[in-house]
Amino acid sequence: MSEEIKTPEDKIFDLNWNNDVFRDSISMDTSRDEFSSNNLKTKDKGVYDQMEKYLIENKGNPTLHDYAKYTLAAKDADEVLKIYRDKDLYDKEKEAYKTLKNKGVNLDNFVKQWGWDDKALTARAQTLDTCKINNRSKVMHDILTNLSEKDLFLNDLNRKDNIGTIKGRPVVFDVKSLVDYKDRAYEIPPYEKDDYDSKDDGT
Repeated sequence: MSEEIKTPEDKIFDLNWNNDVFRDSISMDTSRDEFSSNNLKTKDKGVYDQMEKYLIENKGNPTLHDYAKYTLAAKDADEVLKIYRDKDLYDKEKEAYKTLKNKGVNLDNFVKQWGWDDKALTARAQTLDTCKINNRSKVMHDILTNLSEKDLFLNDLNRKDNIGTIKGRPVVFDVKSLVDYKDRAYEIPPYEKDDYDSKDDGT
């Protein structure tokens, strides 16, 4: 028996049922027959449109990770769709990427983001891979040193949990704590070999 072929709308319905993405527009009790983008409020309609576009372009089985922002990832895709719940966070990260570019920071140290949608509060981003990261302390030290040379700093990089990899290359995937160097919350720690290794899940 052949596997049922789901439309992008079917997939979005399933993702919403599991994650309540459109909680401001429809209830979790909404049936598949009743589910339609026409029933969504303006922002949620924008999110729906971006999810549909992403799923048309990326055919793999989709998953939706629910953290501070949703991350829609299709299997084997080299890009994800970030869905921001909070406009302040969206504005902060968008402005941070703009600052990094304008200051001439080495952008190879950061996950690339593009396609910012100011109405839907979404953006595309590179997919992280699952390589383990050795010596996160050195990675953190090198990135903070590079930022400091541009009079910038990341105030939460010392947590070391916002560093992933793309094709084995360490990158920062969360830039909301970007500040001027004078506003840093701590000093750049000296490099010390550590045992902080973990497996990143591509979100």
